[in-house]
Amino acid sequence: MKRFAWSILLFFMTTLLWPVKFNHGASGVSIWFPDHWKVNRQRGVIQAMSPDGGAFAMFKALANVRSIQQAVSLYPRHLGGQVRNYQATRQWKRFTRKGLSFAPFTGYGVVRGARWRIDAILVQTPRGVALLVQRNVAGSEAKYKIPFTNIVESIKPL
Repeated sequence: MKRFAWSILLFFMTTLLWPVKFNHGASGVSIWFPDHWKVNRQRGVIQAMSPDGGAFAMFKALANVRSIQQAVSLYPRHLGGQVRNYQATRQWKRFTRKGLSFAPFTGYGVVRGARWRIDAILVQTPRGVALLVQRNVAGSEAKYKIPFTNIVESIKPL
């Protein structure tokens, strides 16, 4: 019953409160970021930063990568220029939403001298594989869990 109630709440929140989605032509999907986050688009990459600067998300297509299996060993080098000493700590169970396959990983790295939690999610899209990187200051995972979950749930084919 709880899961059903959350599904209904999520449906209404995504359809009524989050109408702005960004089309990502290189991957053939659209993605939403929280309205109050600062969003920047440049050269096929969409980046978003929370107002307090404690969370960051980036979405981009991985050039010449056709399958998640191929991307698993490649994704760490695509995390962004600010991440240093990245170490994956967990590979989560793969899942499918809206006809897209997702392969999530959790790890930690150093960003601007601080330890950050980094969630890297490989997405099998209509045009190849894309990478969604979500990172937040280590220890603030609970604060950003709902926005990050909603970003992932928003991804759908164009």
